[in-house]
Amino acid sequence: MKKILTTIALIGISFGMKAQDLTLGINNALLGNNGSGLFTQLIFWNGSNAYYGRNALGAGINNQYFRTNGIDRMIINYDGNIGIGTTQPTSKLFINQPLDNNNGGLSISDTGGRLIQIYGEGSAGRQVIRTSATLNPLAFDLNGNEKMRINSNGNVGIGTTNLGSWKLAVNGKIRAKEIKVETGWSDFVFYDDYKLPTLQEVENHIKEKGHLKDIPSEKEVEKNGIFLGEMDSKLLQKIEELTLYTIQQQKEIDNLEKENEEVKLLNKKLLELQSRLEKLESEK
Repeated sequence: MKKILTTIALIGISFGMKAQDLTLGINNALLGNNGSGLFTQLIFWNGSNAYYGRNALGAGINNQYFRTNGIDRMIINYDGNIGIGTTQPTSKLFINQPLDNNNGGLSISDTGGRLIQIYGEGSAGRQVIRTSATLNPLAFDLNGNEKMRINSNGNVGIGTTNLGSWKLAVNGKIRAKEIKVETGWSDFVFYDDYKLPTLQEVENHIKEKGHLKDIPSEKEVEKNGIFLGEMDSKLLQKIEELTLYTIQQQKEIDNLEKENEEVKLLNKKLLELQSRLEKLESEK
């Protein structure tokens, strides 16, 4: 039957059918003519009036339409752009969906029930990529190697498949103009109840442990790395402690200079007194 319909359509096109339209079979197919002998429409329909249509304007610029229930659902326009949900595609594949419709857009699935959906959301036009619960992870490959993945819990891995509990795991270098870390800070060093270690205690800890107190050792860092926020806070703690040591030492220096001035004044008086005694001795 399909071969017969195709043959009739080709004959009609070749000879330029003069009739306005030609119906083939019952509830089956309709050939339409634009009045100048050019084939314009081929329609198949069923009892529910849902049908498929194709428009072609002969040798000129033409579009091909695919329709159901009297509505254009898909188009292949004259320059090869494909539109779904639109009759004016502006790219090679353009999918249009109503606003606030999470079930539209593009869906890709397999027989195992894994599903990827790409769609717009709301009037803001936010683009959403959603995967089904059975799709874990969403991976991005280049040259046959996985470069990036997003797990079902939202964790992202770049250059690694071992994400652990990290929201972002990167195996490689990161370059950025600025990184903001939200963490605690070490101003407690300046509180009145803070017990500042003595320099002797600091020296003893260094001799015993080989590193500053509250700072991880080289082996610990090689094994576990560091947390930037926590380490910045600890380093600030040591800077603030050094500041207090410096203030203490400056006070001691000031006191020594004051005492030194007093000693100088006393020595001057002693010299004056000695000079007077020597003068008295010489007058006897």
